[in-house]
This record gives sequence, C-alpha cells and structure tokens, in this order.
Amino acid sequence: VLAARILTMKIGDFFAALAPALLACALMAIAVIAVRVRLDGNFSDIPKLIIEAGTGAATYALVLAVGYRRRILAILRTVFSRDG
Repeated sequence: VLAARILTMKIGDFFAALAPALLACALMAIAVIAVRVRLDGNFSDIPKLIIEAGTGAATYALVLAVGYRRRILAILRTVFSRDG
C-alpha cells in the first residue's frame, strides 16, 4: 500500500500489476508440492531439489509466457531498449 502511494497509483492498479506474479507464484507452489508428493522416497535430496526447482522455474515462466506474453514482451522491450 505504501508502494502504491509512493508510485502515485490507485490501490486497484497496484494490485492488478502484481496479479501476474501472484498467479504464477501460486501455480508454481501447487506444481512443486505436487511433484514433491510424487517424488517422496524415490530420490535422494539433491536430485529432488533439482527436480523441484526446475519444476517451479518452468511453471512460473510458462504461466507468464502463456498468460501475460504481451506484458512481458513490453517490459523486456523497455528494459533492453537502446533509447535509454
């Protein structure tokens, strides 16, 4: 809420801007928990960590790429523009 005030944004706009990350985070958590349940006892700790981390990263990226492609591309264009 303080960040919204500093950025002079409406609260609704502020939370709307966070929606992609919140959705991706929630789906990532669900995917990692589902994988963790399936891997229980079948792998040692390091392979489990690698599989869970990979699942989380892939899920997060996939949600953003599929659900918010235009927004992500606009952000990348802004960040990597040669104008600034």
